[in-house]
Amino acid sequence: MNTSTEVLQSKVQHKLGRCMIRLQEYERQLKAMLVGMWAEGQPAALQVAHSQSASSIHRKSLGFLVGLFTADHLISEAQEVQAHESRVSGSDDSSDDPFVSMKFRIVLPSGHHSRVKEGFLELIRMRNDLVHHLLERFDLSAVDDCAAACDHLDSCHDEVERQLTVLQNFAEGTKHLAGLVSSVLESRTFEEMFLHVTENACCKVPSMDGVIEYLIMAEAEFTIGGWTCLESAIRYVTGASPDEAPRKYGCRTWRQLLARSEQFEIRVGKGNDTKRGKTWYRSRTKGPSD
Repeated sequence: MNTSTEVLQSKVQHKLGRCMIRLQEYERQLKAMLVGMWAEGQPAALQVAHSQSASSIHRKSLGFLVGLFTADHLISEAQEVQAHESRVSGSDDSSDDPFVSMKFRIVLPSGHHSRVKEGFLELIRMRNDLVHHLLERFDLSAVDDCAAACDHLDSCHDEVERQLTVLQNFAEGTKHLAGLVSSVLESRTFEEMFLHVTENACCKVPSMDGVIEYLIMAEAEFTIGGWTCLESAIRYVTGASPDEAPRKYGCRTWRQLLARSEQFEIRVGKGNDTKRGKTWYRSRTKGPSD
């Protein structure tokens, strides 16, 4: 082994180490963002659940983290429209227990979203190649391969820098939100608003008369064999009055709202392994049921 080869090998090691350090900075930044971008659970245990989720995130691989970020928090405008329609349809969860859910999304135009997402995925492929296949690509006992490896590592470092800048720009926009989530979970106001909501719901929520009237009107439009599909009714109600939502009346779901109103009979269709059965309802009558 000659001196020039040893010098080049040392350069390769230095450049590889530089790339790994920047990749770790990228990973730390992404973990910090993800911890602050969502929280969900029962109010009394929400802070504990959030801390456990944060601990879990810190043990995940970079590939997993990028997948989580691009699937749940970095979405296109078209995906946001679909997510909004899903939220309007509402959950059929029949639990009456209070539940809190917060999630922040970064919404990008479709073309921009595709480029950013591909950049993140390419970074993972590059990182895996550096960790697992660098010696397969370059024979570091040869001067020419050492020089080529140095050039390759310089290009990799430049790409990591670009992607880290993109992530840091996103982080600036979410930093305030992450701090807000933490401050809310730790505040006395949170406890007063949510932990005691079930005790005081009867005296704090508005009358359901308005939403009940809309649900009855939806029956006239969409009844099938005496029953009305809740999904169709929700679209009708929110289209006629966008402010109507279960949370307005201290409820988590539309099905819960139906039950608490005591004005409707409820029936849940049979689902399967991949899809929950639809919820149907009809107004109660004073006479015998059908």
